[in-house]
Order: sequence, then structure tokens, then C-alpha cells
Amino acid sequence: TDTECTNETARIVIIPKQIHELYELTLDTAALRLLLEENHELEHDRVARREVSSRLIEAEQILQETINKTFGIHNYWFYCGKPQTITNERQVDNLLSQAADITYELSPRIWNELIVRDTISSTIAKARRNLVEALLTRSDQELLGFTGYPPERAMYESIFQAGGLHRQRPDGSWEIGAPPADDPLHLLPVWRALETKLLATETTPLSLSEVYTHLQQPPYGVKAGLLPLLFVAFYVA
Repeated sequence: TDTECTNETARIVIIPKQIHELYELTLDTAALRLLLEENHELEHDRVARREVSSRLIEAEQILQETINKTFGIHNYWFYCGKPQTITNERQVDNLLSQAADITYELSPRIWNELIVRDTISSTIAKARRNLVEALLTRSDQELLGFTGYPPERAMYESIFQAGGLHRQRPDGSWEIGAPPADDPLHLLPVWRALETKLLATETTPLSLSEVYTHLQQPPYGVKAGLLPLLFVAFYVA
């Protein structure tokens, strides 16, 4: 319906002007893949199998190029039920940014590409564990007791220091607390979502995975790598 289209802020619709070539190439690629995967005679004919594999790779490359061309800028673009004027790549980027800003309007704004990811490296996972340990055991110390500049300190500075979650009390001691009123990293929406989610389950257990899934969905869109740090900060506070 028109209302559903208007509310689908995460969806950008592209209607290609020409699809006939794409249709034929898709069929060719699918046929070659089916031949390679299900024709048992090719298992014993290395020459034929190599020939089909080569043709499949070529077909997939041509198909990808055609997809890029078919769904490129010279087509009909729609967003929230309204046609969009797209004539260059910058306008595509602007439309994607607009869709992301609207869909994830309550997302934190943390500039650390090492941790703000759904999949993090083993090195960063270890640094995150060290940071979690520091949050749980040394939140009363300046810089959480870090010395030098290990990766966990960079995470700390970009999230807890920059976001005002770790701060000094008037008496000089340190604490982990809720985001301040000015909320420089836009963390308050996620903090309030955690409060609401936990307070709404007074009588039944709430799995951590359910909390994480909730915060990964719009309008929050918190990356999986960041979730444990925000949850532990909330827990400590």
C-alpha cells in the first residue's frame, strides 16, 4: 500500500529501463552453474570441467557488469513512494545517507571503525575483553587504569571518554554513568532502550541475545562489535 511504501525508510526501489539482456545472462549463468554442480559426468572429465568452470567465471563477470549497468543511475529511482532525481554517483550516495539517517535515527555516533563493526578481528576482540575487564574492575580509576596506548585505550577514548560515560565526580573520584545531557555521541537513545527493555521484564528472564537483537534493529542499528561495551557500561552504572 502507499502507506507501507512511505514507511519503508530502509528501502530504495530501482526500476530498470531495460532488463531483457539481464534476463538472458541470468539464465545462461544459472545453466552453467547447474551443469557444473549436478552433472556427474564432469567429475571424471577434467578438461570439460575446466572448460565449464572457465565459461561460468566469464558469465558471472559479464552478469555482474550488466547488473551494475542495468541498476545504475540511468533508471527510475523511488524512495518512500516518491520518485528521485538521480543523475550521478554523488546523488546515489546522498540518497543512501538520507535513508540511513532516517532509518537509524537513534543510532550512536561513534567514530571507531575497529569496533563499530558486526565482525571484529581476534586482536580487537582481545582488546574489547581487556576493556570490559577494566570497566568491571577499575571504573574508579582515571583512564580505567590504562597506561600507554594499547587498542583498548583507543576504544575507551572514542566511546567512554568522548561520550562522557566515564567521568570524574566533584570529589575527584571516577565513575561510569549514564550519558550526559549534551550527549555528544548520541548514546542516550540506546541507554534508554536498555532501561525500557529491562524494566519491562520484571517477572520473566530476558536473554542477552534478545536485548542485542533489539538494539541491532532500526531505529538503533548498533553494530555487534559495540554492543557488549554499551551493555557492560550500563550494567556497571
